[in-house]
This record gives sequence, C-alpha cells and structure tokens, in this order.
Amino acid sequence: MWGRFYSEAIASKIPNKIDETIYAIYTDYESDYTGRYTAIIGVRVNELNEIPIGMVGCAFGGGTY
Repeated sequence: MWGRFYSEAIASKIPNKIDETIYAIYTDYESDYTGRYTAIIGVRVNELNEIPIGMVGCAFGGGTY
C-alpha cells in the first residue's frame, strides 16, 4: 500500500489539499487489533466535493487517537 502510494505519486493527485502531511488511518475494525480493518493513506483536504476515481473521501472527528 505504501509502495503504491509513493510510486504512483498519489498525494499529488488529491485535490483541495491543506498541506503535504501524509496520514495513515486505520478504521472499520471488525473486532479488535487482531481482526480485519480498513487502512487509508492520504492527506487533509478542505472539502470532499471532488474525489478522484479510485480514491475515497472520509471525514474523521477530532480527538486523540
């Protein structure tokens, strides 16, 4: 996943970026850390109105994770 993210310069294809900080989010846990989950790599954006094909847009509430 990380190899593809960097080799295809995916961050450069994300519109409406706030900055170049890269985030990895682990979400949608099936049970606990031993179960299935979804991993998303991306950057913060100021809106989710324009999501390129093949990508997903997710909103996460603030907090300490």
